[in-house]
Amino acid sequence: MKTPLTAFGRIARTTLMTGLALAPAALSAGEITLTSLDQTVRFQGEFVGFEDNLYIIAVNGVEMRLPADKLTCEGADCIAAGPIVVEDLNS
Repeated sequence: MKTPLTAFGRIARTTLMTGLALAPAALSAGEITLTSLDQTVRFQGEFVGFEDNLYIIAVNGVEMRLPADKLTCEGADCIAAGPIVVEDLNS
């Protein structure tokens, strides 16, 4: 029996199948694994960057942008998602 895909899973599958952002990217770091919060979808690839709360990874030569707030990240190059708090040292 097949398990129905979550909305995130459908988006991720469509993104992968359509080859969103096919522009080649210079890989700057190591491999990470991104897993959906409900653990139904997993991506493993080369970390390319982190921008606008999106992990950017290369999977089989395809660059993917995935929402950090919907994923957990494993690997040495993972970035902590969420706001960065800067402490005012002058007060």
